[in-house]
Amino acid sequence: MLSPHEIAALMHVDSTQDYLELNPIDLDALVDRKFVRLELLSEGRVRPSLTSRGREVLDAISRSR
Repeated sequence: MLSPHEIAALMHVDSTQDYLELNPIDLDALVDRKFVRLELLSEGRVRPSLTSRGREVLDAISRSR
């Protein structure tokens, strides 16, 4: 089960390009659960993006509203 902070982080990854606000602990948990992957960009930077599993979680959350 995801914590409220992890759900918020997952929603943040989906909705913005500003990843500096993400809590690294929540991001690591999402990567470990394979809801988010880290894409390597130039100069060693990384960008988180949703996996298909992460998209399924957000879709399920939006259906349950």
